[in-house]
Amino acid sequence: MVALSMCSVSFAKNNTLLNNEELNRTDSVSVSQVRKVSDIVQELAVPDMENGGRIVISQNAEVNALVQQQVVGMVNGYRVQMFSSNNGQKARNKAFEIKTEIVTKHPNIEIYVTFNAPFWRVRVGNCLTKDAAQELRLWIIKEFPKYASETYIVPDVVVIQ
Repeated sequence: MVALSMCSVSFAKNNTLLNNEELNRTDSVSVSQVRKVSDIVQELAVPDMENGGRIVISQNAEVNALVQQQVVGMVNGYRVQMFSSNNGQKARNKAFEIKTEIVTKHPNIEIYVTFNAPFWRVRVGNCLTKDAAQELRLWIIKEFPKYASETYIVPDVVVIQ
């Protein structure tokens, strides 16, 4: 809870929301915080100057793990895959063509073109939950209907900032 209250969440890089109300969600994509949670916890543990009182924070292992993942910047999550092919050079060209098309229409959305032999893939977003990925998937289908049949949610290691 502490981590979530100190974070702002959006679908785009650099704390910039896309110009689409549907992307204004609270549970996905990139996370930007002003201060590290661990720094705040350390400050709270320092005894009060006047009466020596101190704040003790007790949290379960799951919260501790999330805080540690937040510091690292990588967590297990989901992305929306728009393309996957093992058709050699044609697949590579198509992957970068799709990336260009997406960036032209929505320059702030996070797109990942990867090659894991023999497959070229195009994946979008950094979603922390499957529900958030589903919302992103539906938005992508609306924005890019010609890719609807190839668009689905995949588990991936996602970036939080």
